[in-house]
Amino acid sequence: EKIVSVQTQTEIRAVTREDAASIGQIYCAAWKETYRGLLPQDYLDSLSSERWKKQYAVSPPTALALWEDGKLVGVVSYHQGRQEKLSDWGEVGSLYLLPCCWKKGYGSRLLREALSRLSQMGYKQVYLWVLQGNRRAIAFYEREGFSFSGDRLETYIGGQRVTELRYIRNGNPNTF
Repeated sequence: EKIVSVQTQTEIRAVTREDAASIGQIYCAAWKETYRGLLPQDYLDSLSSERWKKQYAVSPPTALALWEDGKLVGVVSYHQGRQEKLSDWGEVGSLYLLPCCWKKGYGSRLLREALSRLSQMGYKQVYLWVLQGNRRAIAFYEREGFSFSGDRLETYIGGQRVTELRYIRNGNPNTF
């Protein structure tokens, strides 16, 4: 009897315009799974990867992609804080993986690399927003050292009023 061990090859690299179609598919698949029960189902059903494909094709944000065996399966964006009062903070704008790649440690790898890049950019504090009720993401970010700041943002997604929660991570950049 022969036992074959299959080693998965992964790599993280900067996103390029050529990645736009794959990134659009990741966002679309992740949103449909992640936000089921949190956002209107008709809105989720209407989502198309074109929404994100266009955004990344025109002006890709500072982002990293994770590749598994030559296929793009995850993406994280990071940048200077978008809110004026937090412009001296780094921000993780988004982190999404194809649902088939959840629970493989890829989210942690992408997040840690984004935090490292933010540290290299000089940020000592980092924040991100999580949709209230997204228990999986909240638990993930708490495991990664983030904590709820108490700040909330009311907005509309798919015609539904939702609340986003700000999670922060302070400290020595070496602890990122």
